[in-house]
Amino acid sequence: MKDDAGFTLIELMIAVSIAAVLMAISIPPVIQWRQTQQLNSATQQVLSVIQDMRSYAVKENANARIQFTENSTTYRTLKWKRADAGPVTLTHSLPPGIAISSTTFTSEALIFNSRGMSVGGNGTVSIQSSDGRNLDITVSPLGTPRIS
Repeated sequence: MKDDAGFTLIELMIAVSIAAVLMAISIPPVIQWRQTQQLNSATQQVLSVIQDMRSYAVKENANARIQFTENSTTYRTLKWKRADAGPVTLTHSLPPGIAISSTTFTSEALIFNSRGMSVGGNGTVSIQSSDGRNLDITVSPLGTPRIS
């Protein structure tokens, strides 16, 4: 009786060919899924910063501002304390391939007063992925943000 151990070259070539076809089919959806997750994550990040700035304004009884720049991958937060003369400024970065595409806030800034209300009424900031998809964060005049 003959003891065959291992695979033949033809069997190995067929297995590699099947694996290559499966990978070629699955890679585009994985790339799209990753871009969608990056957009969702960046939008949640900006929403969280907006909520934190609103809470800060109420807690410290001071103004808080978020400056958005169109077609930029960064935005700035400015916090005032009642006793300080100037604001504390932080710059936040969005993930690669994500940018702020537009904003409808007065002078490209979202300002919260000491009651947590949006100064200048409602507005929207649009966050765009590299493949052109957008998610919007809308802030009501009462200062409540939501993703739309």
